[in-house]
Amino acid sequence: MKGNKTFAPAVLIATMAMAGCSGSGPGNSENGPANNSTVAESPKPEGTASVENSPTPAVTQTNTAPPAQGFTEADLAKIKWLEGTWRGSYKTAEYFQRMTFKGPRILIETFTDGTLKKKGPPATFELKNGELIHSTGERRWKAISITEEAVQFVPADPQKPGEDGKASFKFERQPGNTWRAILETPETPTKPPLTKVYKMEPWSPPAK
Repeated sequence: MKGNKTFAPAVLIATMAMAGCSGSGPGNSENGPANNSTVAESPKPEGTASVENSPTPAVTQTNTAPPAQGFTEADLAKIKWLEGTWRGSYKTAEYFQRMTFKGPRILIETFTDGTLKKKGPPATFELKNGELIHSTGERRWKAISITEEAVQFVPADPQKPGEDGKASFKFERQPGNTWRAILETPETPTKPPLTKVYKMEPWSPPAK
């Protein structure tokens, strides 16, 4: 493994992850979303340290409500391109995950390396009562937008006093059966905002 590969987004992470998305990784704000892309540096507001740019606008942490009627399995079908086994890479960090669609749920398996033999913490996306919720341990994110090209999540629970800023994340479809996990951690009194973009590519374990 290279670098820190925890996906709390899974993320990302996870997603990705998508390891979890607050702290350090696709599941944590500093590491690799849902589980959870070509990296660049995202413009920062004046007066703060520069962060990594994404070729597209960074994920916004607005708690926009989903459509009044809520999401349905038809919405899940729009993001079926997430199904499969993937390698996520960002600079020298990498992580591996598999997403499997099971009715109203998306199961996420994470792996410690490219052999896919040793599993990390499991995670899920679950559609219930019109909401699509991503859970990793005690952390939760909710979908605020689902299209055929992207799905975006924001923290589902309020931030606790003294807690680090919780990351939002977006999975964005790309050409060639690839996609990107874009993670954005908000600015805190001690840290500048941070955007990371993981490239997600199809993966098969090496032949023995």
